[in-house]
Amino acid sequence: MTQGFTSTALAALLMASATPVCAQQIEPARRFDIPAGPLSRTLPDFARQSGQQILYPSALVADRTSPALSGDYSVESALALLLRDTGLGYRRSRPNVFVLVDPSARAELDDLVTTEVEEVVVTGTLLRGIIDGPSPVVVVGRDQIDRDGHATVAQALAALPQNFGGTANEAAIGNGGDRTGTNANYANGVNLRGLGSDATLVLVNGRRIAGTGSKGDFADVSSIPTAAVERIDVLLDGASALYGADAVGGVVNIILRDDYDGTETRARYGTAADGAFSDVLLAQTLGRRWSSGALMGVYEYHDRDALPVSERRRAGDADLRWLGGTDRRQNFSNPGNVVVIDPATGSYVSAFAIPPGQDGTALRPSDFLAGQTNLSNNRQGLNVLPRQTRQIAYIAGHQDLGERLRLSGDARWAQRDYETRSVPITALLTVNRNNPFFVSPTGAASHAIAYSFVGQIPNPTQSGDVQTLSATFGADLDLSETWRLSGYIAYGAEEAGYALDGSLQSTYLREALGAVADNPATAYSARRDGFLNPFGAGAVNPQAALDFISSGFTRLWSESRITTANVMLDGDLLELPGGPLKVAVGAALRRENFDRKVDSFTSGTVPTLGPLNRSERDVGASSRKPAFLFRPRQRPTGSEPSSTVSRRAVRGLRGRGADHEPQGRGRLGARRRNAAPRQLRSLLSRACAPGSERRRQRQPVDPAARIPADRHHDPLRRQSGPGTGDCGHLDPRRRFPPSSDRRPQDQRQRLPH
Repeated sequence: MTQGFTSTALAALLMASATPVCAQQIEPARRFDIPAGPLSRTLPDFARQSGQQILYPSALVADRTSPALSGDYSVESALALLLRDTGLGYRRSRPNVFVLVDPSARAELDDLVTTEVEEVVVTGTLLRGIIDGPSPVVVVGRDQIDRDGHATVAQALAALPQNFGGTANEAAIGNGGDRTGTNANYANGVNLRGLGSDATLVLVNGRRIAGTGSKGDFADVSSIPTAAVERIDVLLDGASALYGADAVGGVVNIILRDDYDGTETRARYGTAADGAFSDVLLAQTLGRRWSSGALMGVYEYHDRDALPVSERRRAGDADLRWLGGTDRRQNFSNPGNVVVIDPATGSYVSAFAIPPGQDGTALRPSDFLAGQTNLSNNRQGLNVLPRQTRQIAYIAGHQDLGERLRLSGDARWAQRDYETRSVPITALLTVNRNNPFFVSPTGAASHAIAYSFVGQIPNPTQSGDVQTLSATFGADLDLSETWRLSGYIAYGAEEAGYALDGSLQSTYLREALGAVADNPATAYSARRDGFLNPFGAGAVNPQAALDFISSGFTRLWSESRITTANVMLDGDLLELPGGPLKVAVGAALRRENFDRKVDSFTSGTVPTLGPLNRSERDVGASSRKPAFLFRPRQRPTGSEPSSTVSRRAVRGLRGRGADHEPQGRGRLGARRRNAAPRQLRSLLSRACAPGSERRRQRQPVDPAARIPADRHHDPLRRQSGPGTGDCGHLDPRRRFPPSSDRRPQDQRQRLPH
């Protein structure tokens, strides 16, 4: 057994800059004043003075020093001088990102001994023997994740330019980018091509995971342990023709290790250069390999601080005119505004501004500011990122029973806790003469006032916890030299709880304003404890009234479950002059469950207990796919080959059928069969030498990938989608299962053929 210790530090800071991108193409000289010293100190100084990011592992700069740097230089010239005589170089990965490299270490790669593997699995095809599919696949390896300094799988996927960050991620909620309102649990999904997180199929070891969010309609990659990741395959093209409508945006297949011998300890600490927030990651891996099998386990802990908007002006200021933008402040302010409905737009506009600098006790009608508007920063007090804590345990192993049978299994448990601050409380108050502070600038008996409680009531708190559990057990039986029978059963579940505390209680608000009489069932009395005063400026309201109206809360509970059984048979049907005719047939069954319950206390005198909504669906599918694999004929002995790499064309015919039976709705229509009649697909792929496609020879010849079928919108849909086709575990000995299709909710709509 071997032991290793990995320590990676991200010594970089995102430095905010208002300079347009086009103006950064020609870098002006900057003033640098960096004393000589160790690189671990001088590089952060360079990052601060240059406004750039510098990425490097801490071990790379250990025991290296740099000379002093003083004067006016361009950014690249300054970095080159700083690294002079250190033996290090750099490359620019983005306009404001530099990555340090060791040229001597890179040169050693040429001398490495090539490691032969029995099989290589490729995402994007069902048949073995096809190395590349027709669509591009980006592979994010374990080493790349470490080099880039990503603490989580979500961060690694967020760095992909094809992954749109506007929805289904924890940062898009606070900045208002995610308008779907389904990511209540601050999960991190994947949204390739910007088509929605529910249009990107996410798999773990080729199998679907339980959905997340208030609708269970996308997958949360936060529950994946970074220490267990072997690689991430990202199919970038829309793959609905092959995998179904839930892969319109693409496919992400996160492949975890299941074979490791030794121990590995990982420790990572990252912080912003200004100390605004930091994170800590600790992970321990234990594994043992023997002649016929292996077993490994991983535990990972990750804790990250919240990032308040007070630390990032761009995120915390609604008035963006200083950046050349617009003023997005609201007329819900303190002091407030007397508003009326604009008949042209149907929205509330300010008719009078309540004057500042007074407490509302001596306000006169003539004091109101006609035609003016008070504005308030509605982003004050919230968080850009929530506080997140993750704990993940993962165990996997496999065992060969003889020469033909292999058993394999894995299990994963994750616990994620989060807490953050929401936007300030604002309200449209209806105030009449029953309020002792009421003053009308027009003599009316009541007015609507747009008001903000910022600075008086803390922003509401959002918190929750998410537990994830998944387990699989599979078997692979080699029937002959080329035929293999594979099967597995899988279970996944996610249970999430969400709590919103300190929100506005509308019934109590009316009581505190005097719009309704005191309710003897409550402990608050407006006449005894003080009325709410919306006509003053600043903190003029009694604390008892503020505590009373901010006692609202909301509780959301949801559970998503998915159970799958799958069997697949594949092999060479017959040998043709141009190559073997390969066939893959299979069947799969899947049951999906999604339960949801919402309780709230935002109005009334007692909490509202919502019903438990249950949704269940059974899906069955079958698949068959023959394909011709043509290879160039072998040249006669002694002839010179034109190339050491042959080319092989792949042509296939695919068909599938599916039954869907949601609970309570009966059967949705007849079976759908989708076969491409004589539609042959051709592609060029990397090929092996003649005869190298025989199983167990040491060439990367075994792809396995399949990603499920058409999916239409369902408000209770989870990421597991409509297709039963869970992609098979990307273990070299496993196959991707078939997929199925779903009919739309509106049965009058027909699926395309």
